[in-house]
Amino acid sequence: MIGFGRIGQMVAQPLIAEGVPVTLLDHDADRVREAERFGSRVQFGDGTWREVRQAAGAGEARAIVVATDDPETTLATVRLLHRNFPHTALLVRAYGRIQAVRLGDADVPPDAILRETLASGLELGARTLRRSATARSRRTRRRRPFASATRSVSMSRSRPQGDRRAVWRSWTPSRPSR
Repeated sequence: MIGFGRIGQMVAQPLIAEGVPVTLLDHDADRVREAERFGSRVQFGDGTWREVRQAAGAGEARAIVVATDDPETTLATVRLLHRNFPHTALLVRAYGRIQAVRLGDADVPPDAILRETLASGLELGARTLRRSATARSRRTRRRRPFASATRSVSMSRSRPQGDRRAVWRSWTPSRPSR
């Protein structure tokens, strides 16, 4: 696991609890000290450095989670992992929609990218709808499965990289016909 911040810690908890061998890698000395408390293999360093990845055992890993905080670091790390470990499964945390699209453009499969805010945003929207829904909005909600539409549109590779307006236009659901 590359990145042991708030997301990396949440990802690691169930793995460690189930006894799955996990190697944790981070460039923050405080996080490395924190990770050592979990009894997992811990490596200090930057996941974009070849020596650090080798020392962490990336070549023997069945899967590598990239949970770094910085979008550019995440993208650079993913590209290096693709090049050096093409048969290792990658699971990548994306900060938001733009980063998810960029990761898709870097050939990360859609089912390997998880936007950290997607689940919580959809849940907050669903709870808000339940508390304020009218009969019409309940019917509309049944016709528009936001979660699957958002995931598939987020991964579309047909938009120009970094064009936020194109991403927004493609994501915004059209009004249902009457």
